[in-house]
Amino acid sequence: MMTPPRASHRITEACLASPLLTLALLTTSGCDSPPGTAFEASVESDAERIWVGPDFYANRLQDWRLRDGRIESIEGGAAKPMRTLHLLTRALSESAGTMTMSVRTGAIEPGPAHEDTWSGFLIGVGGAHVDFRISALSHHWPSTDGGLIVAVDGTGRIIVRDNSVNHGYTGPNPNIPVDNWPLVSPDRFDRWGEPGADMRLTLEARPAAASGVSGDGPDGDTYRLTVTLADGETREVLTRSTYSGIASEHLTGNVALVSHRSPLMDGPGYWFRDWQLAGSKVERHDDRAFGPIMGAMYTLSRGTLKMTAQLGPLGESDSPSAHLEVFRDAGWSAVDTADIQPLSATAHFRVDDWPGDEDVPYRVAYDLGTAAGGSERHYFEGRIRAIPSDDREFVLAGLNCHHISGAGGQWNADHFWYPHNETVAGVAYQDPDLIFFAGDQIYESGLEGVVREPADVAAIDYLGHWFRFVWAFRDLTRDRPTVTIPDDHDAYHGNIWGNGGVREPGDYTVQDAGGYRMAPEWVNAMHRTQVAHLPDPVDPDPIEHDITTYHTRLEYGGISFAVLADRMWKSPPSVVVRGSDVVNGWPQRPGFDAATEPDAPGVELLGARQEDFLERWANDWSDGAWMKVLLSQTPFVDVATIPEEATSGAVLPGSYIVRPGEYLDGEKIAQDMDSNGWPRSGRDRALRSLRKGFAYHIVGDQHLGHFVRYGVDEWDDAGHVFTVPSIANLWPRRWFPPEPGRNPQPHSPRNTGEYLDGFGNRMTVLAVANPTQVDFEPHELYQRAPGYGIVRLDRTTRKIVSEAWPRWVDPSVPDAAQYPGWPIEVSQMDGYDRPAVGYLPEVVVTGMMDPVVQIVDEETSAIVYTLRVLGNRFRPRVFVASGTYTVVVGEPGTDRLRTITGVTPTGDRAAALEVVFQ
Repeated sequence: MMTPPRASHRITEACLASPLLTLALLTTSGCDSPPGTAFEASVESDAERIWVGPDFYANRLQDWRLRDGRIESIEGGAAKPMRTLHLLTRALSESAGTMTMSVRTGAIEPGPAHEDTWSGFLIGVGGAHVDFRISALSHHWPSTDGGLIVAVDGTGRIIVRDNSVNHGYTGPNPNIPVDNWPLVSPDRFDRWGEPGADMRLTLEARPAAASGVSGDGPDGDTYRLTVTLADGETREVLTRSTYSGIASEHLTGNVALVSHRSPLMDGPGYWFRDWQLAGSKVERHDDRAFGPIMGAMYTLSRGTLKMTAQLGPLGESDSPSAHLEVFRDAGWSAVDTADIQPLSATAHFRVDDWPGDEDVPYRVAYDLGTAAGGSERHYFEGRIRAIPSDDREFVLAGLNCHHISGAGGQWNADHFWYPHNETVAGVAYQDPDLIFFAGDQIYESGLEGVVREPADVAAIDYLGHWFRFVWAFRDLTRDRPTVTIPDDHDAYHGNIWGNGGVREPGDYTVQDAGGYRMAPEWVNAMHRTQVAHLPDPVDPDPIEHDITTYHTRLEYGGISFAVLADRMWKSPPSVVVRGSDVVNGWPQRPGFDAATEPDAPGVELLGARQEDFLERWANDWSDGAWMKVLLSQTPFVDVATIPEEATSGAVLPGSYIVRPGEYLDGEKIAQDMDSNGWPRSGRDRALRSLRKGFAYHIVGDQHLGHFVRYGVDEWDDAGHVFTVPSIANLWPRRWFPPEPGRNPQPHSPRNTGEYLDGFGNRMTVLAVANPTQVDFEPHELYQRAPGYGIVRLDRTTRKIVSEAWPRWVDPSVPDAAQYPGWPIEVSQMDGYDRPAVGYLPEVVVTGMMDPVVQIVDEETSAIVYTLRVLGNRFRPRVFVASGTYTVVVGEPGTDRLRTITGVTPTGDRAAALEVVFQ
């Protein structure tokens, strides 16, 4: 395969010109920039859109826009301070040097003069010790590594304020007083005129020693700043301030525009234009650009390639379509063009008859307008992998629950766990054939809060959250098939009872009433971002309010995957569980025991449509499938405990976390109806279908890595489920049952063995990764047992190996340790290891290896199970000793299929059914 040439972004360069001064001479450093490092923001004059451009990251996404050739901050409310627009493709280096930055700015809506509003720059955010994607989030509150504000305030005064003082804010507080950004006193202040509505702010920074200032320490240790405010049109200097002793840490890392509140403390903030940056401290980082194509995800199944490209929210004057190109025969060629969908900002590509026999480079192309009036083609590149061969193990990576922060509010990795570099590196080392994100790819609050209406603004709000997920994981998803499924937080719920889209009338909370709280068009837009690249839904009819469905099957590499929407039809327990006073899935009435209460008639878990699909899928082994794997949000059991006195899991975020080796007493087994242990009737129906296909189950959601064997009528009569650890979480579930489990494996922990969960479901717990105190930072992240799962499936042995990797462990080092209890190896045959009451004659096949064998009960016409056997001999088990059976043997979907009727169980081990294929 030839290697295609790499695409690159073309960025306008300029040497920053010195401002024209009429009262004083300001020596600028613009022209001593290293070649190609100077920057000038080029804005299309006719562009009007929310997303500013690939060089920038906006906080929040919906708070900025391009309009009339300007960059505008359209959020100036008192509760939303410090809106920032970070420059991604330039940064200030760690080395000593000079820097000059200027911008024209003014209030969009002028108002009273006061000091609690300003417009200008944020400089020195982070540095080499902080991932630039963390630094790019800095806004709203001051804290460590937050940088230095250089601006003009609402009184027309030049100000320098410290944004790096930690006041204990851990999220978007609406009432931050202006004094929490301490003023830095100038050495000198000169004023020659009054600022107007259009001002040009210029900042010059030089090492103190080079500035000839004594007492500032060695060269490069501190800096001298000269800040000038001039008329935007005439460049006539109005005021100038100088500052010395500025720590060098404030002259490294990110730079940004900042719009803090507004003169009116409401409405829009400030506008900006002609932003320029130059100097010997300026580093160029074209690789940090983000957009216009943020990322891409694809699947390949049954010869159909589907891909979703995620773009920024574009405007009416922007190109309405994107293109998919592939590199074959020493050149690029277009294979599909897709319209960009409103609200979701996605382009959806489809290519049928994809051969899948070799790696094929691809690129998504988009033509973005330029300031000169033309357009420039931008690319996002990746690789469509060849379908894995059957002669090696198939590797799947499982991830879920992507919280980005949760500690002391610092603008560094102590608080921000995003962009999860160690997790990404660990998964990349494992080189999976497929990645599964099991839900909660975003959390709706956290860094920025949440906007729920109107739907168009809420969609932009969602994209702001979603972009962080895309940015963190796009280097994994760009070149391997990826399955993403949304869970409750992706839908802006804490818990969700989809109820077929129906919200029940009555005195319930918005969440407990069932259905979706967000507008249907918003839900469908969210679905487009996360599931539109999956194979077509097997049952595409929408649910109530025209909300789209996505449950489907994916056939890839000999693995037949089923993908479920666990919550879409699930009944709301507050409505259907009478006499329990359920709140948010937790029964509140004393004495109520969900384990002994029968399910109400008609209560749903998966819903009839998904149950029918599971039954069909479990028994369909076409396309050469040799293993069945179910991918869904959460397990069909509730592996969790809470304190004896607690009435819900709400106590968990602040609860005690055990020391290594410690067991937490005083717990009871939880009854959390958000789990798929409830309703039990629907859970049992699902498992009876799954075991017919000997299916293995992979899920997330629980924030508690665990490995369980299901039981329906008896313990261990169904398959296994691997609940993979979370990427990062704030809700540390745990499993400390008050009694040891029955029949544990030798030398296993006290909390393993056979249990009934809180709903009376049989389960055998084989391993649990409980939250545990650690002696390394950040504690708030690592003590909640974060990580990821790896599943290895081997065709030659039909063994399944599950691995639970701690986030902090480098899997490439010798003796790298997984969570205690892992790895765990099971067999495909364990998927339906129900004790046999009889055996049919052994099936002996000539002329075909690894045929599919299906057993049908002739009395009921029900399929007992279906399996692609290993080799050419198989002795079918049956679970009813009397009666007759039909045995179907061969390759489904072909004429190489034989049906044998009237087969009865026999005790003769030598009895055989000979099946011959020519």
